[in-house]
Parts: sequence; C-alpha cells; structure tokens
Amino acid sequence: MEFAGWALADLAVIFAAGAGVITLLYLLRMRRRQVIVPFAELWEQVTRESETRKLWRKLRRLFSWLVQLFLLALVCLALGDPRPEVWLREPATIAIVVDTSASMAAAVPDPDADPEANEAANDTTRLSLALERARAEVEALGPADRA
Repeated sequence: MEFAGWALADLAVIFAAGAGVITLLYLLRMRRRQVIVPFAELWEQVTRESETRKLWRKLRRLFSWLVQLFLLALVCLALGDPRPEVWLREPATIAIVVDTSASMAAAVPDPDADPEANEAANDTTRLSLALERARAEVEALGPADRA
C-alpha cells in the first residue's frame, strides 16, 4: 500500500497538530459556577447522586476524546490517498499474438508421465497451452492495463 496523496511525514504533522487542538479543547472545558442556595440539604442530596455518576462522565469524556482522535486519524489517512502499488504505476497496453498454424495442433508430451501413456492419451496441444498462458497474462494485468 502506497500513499498517492500527501507524504506520511506530512500526515503525521497534520495528525499531531489536530490531536493537540482536540486535546487542548478537552482540557479547556467549561468550569461550573459556584452558586449559593438557600436550602442546602436538597442540594447535598443532588450532589451525592451526581458524584456516583462522576466516574461514568469521566469515562464518557475519555471515550469521546478517543473517538475524535480516531476520526482525525481516518481523515489523515484519507488525505494520504492510500492505493495499491499496482494502481500507482503507468497503465500498460500489451498485445498477445497466438500462432494458429498446423504446428500448434501438435500434442505436447507430459514430462511427468511415462512415454507410452503420453502417446495413448494426450489431449494437450501447443495451441491450448498458448491460450492458457495468454489468459494467465490477461488475468495478471492491473485494473488500468489493457490487452
């Protein structure tokens, strides 16, 4: 996988700057004002209930911060425009020529089989082997290549 867009070093700088801004915004959260109320017992009960939820609020803030950093990383990777190496090279145009003369109709002996079996049951011709190799070459081409 290669980056067709920005270089990896540039993306790291962008991510570091973005992560710094996101972290700074999380550290500079708004502080609550202190208000004096006439009936303290009611507010003590409210604050006791809210302290049990304090841990969940902190975890939710941490999770939110991590999700934003993850989304920033995805945006940085998208700026890099990752592509397979095959797509980055110049497209190739090839022409495949297959000889169809009478000599291509000759049977090709199987090197693994014994000579008597080759003469008896050999359906493989030079033409069929040439066509198989041509198909393999076409299948090996990249998405922008032409045959």
